Amino acid sequence: MYFWSMVNIAPIHLLILLPLLPMMRSDWKSRTVSTGWLVLLFVLAGGCSVYANGLPRALTNTGLNLSILLVLGLALWAYAKLRGKRLAEMGGLGDLLFFAAITPLSTPEDYIRLMIAMLVFSLVLWALLKKRFHLETIPLVTFCGLPLMIWILVGLI
Repeated sequence: MYFWSMVNIAPIHLLILLPLLPMMRSDWKSRTVSTGWLVLLFVLAGGCSVYANGLPRALTNTGLNLSILLVLGLALWAYAKLRGKRLAEMGGLGDLLFFAAITPLSTPEDYIRLMIAMLVFSLVLWALLKKRFHLETIPLVTFCGLPLMIWILVGLI
């Protein structure tokens, strides 16, 4: 049994790699992500979800996952306020939009599991690579994109 239940993953989900790979490369090099790639990622993720799961389930999953992301964002904002920091110091808008763009891909339970896996993976990878590559900040889209690709490929098996 898988760590997550996997909503219906179809070969069409490989299309998600088209915007994901350039986003990861851009994030690694300059810590920026093009809005166009983010929009394309969301459109492809939504299309794949509708194709694999039907429109009602795709809309439900997307809405619930966006709600989860909103709650997490509010919690992060409150934490930043308590620490006397600006929210922008803790993460970029591109990172937030990346997590929003992948909301159609899974059920809420799997979205939470996937986010936890991606964020833990990112922290571990950053700790391992920060000295070698002189990383002051975490290239979150890059490091979260790797487990997302694995999640898609394992779902096809």
